[in-house]
Amino acid sequence: MKIAPHYSEPVVHVLDASRAVPVTTSLLSEEGGADFVAKHRAEYDALRKAHAAPRRSGIPIETARARRTPIEWRAEDLATPEFLGVRVLEDFPLATLREFIDWSPFFHTWN
Repeated sequence: MKIAPHYSEPVVHVLDASRAVPVTTSLLSEEGGADFVAKHRAEYDALRKAHAAPRRSGIPIETARARRTPIEWRAEDLATPEFLGVRVLEDFPLATLREFIDWSPFFHTWN
């Protein structure tokens, strides 16, 4: 987005090499190349404008604290764990744990 305004040729960002071939094919296409370039330039212009727009300012911490939702905790509403500390599980099968693992952070990090 930052390079495009300073470069006369089309600039397109791809996340990885596997997506470069279809983009290159579209750029070199005699029928749809101009439309592809125009679409991306318009999209990148909109992103640049959105990024340059003034950000919404925050409020002072005192104001936020004054506006907080008042919650009055009762002792009976708070769950008490049945065990505190470290519990070692010897020879526990990983197949059993697999269904409880949240893989989404891994997939978001590595696409």
